[in-house]
Amino acid sequence: KYGVKDYYEPIARYQHCTEIVERKAYCWGGNQTGLSEVHDRKEKKLSLSVIEIFDIETGLWSQQNTSGHPPIGVSGYSSCTIRNNIYYFGGWCGHDSYCH
Repeated sequence: KYGVKDYYEPIARYQHCTEIVERKAYCWGGNQTGLSEVHDRKEKKLSLSVIEIFDIETGLWSQQNTSGHPPIGVSGYSSCTIRNNIYYFGGWCGHDSYCH
């Protein structure tokens, strides 16, 4: 149905959370191959300044920029949805034994 570059796919990740709001799955953070272990690196902040969105009805992915400062605990964190608002808390930032 789609050509090679006709649709967007997020990069592979693990140790992330995904929440469902109004038939869309919102995926943020997680470990990624090549992601810096230092939490204040520019490349890491850029990769964490977007949220991946999967539309359950269309089967298509998109990306949305976030606002503010992304949390630095990018893996092993928890999330929950309350009244269509997604909350992220805790997590490991990727260096030493620091958890947030």
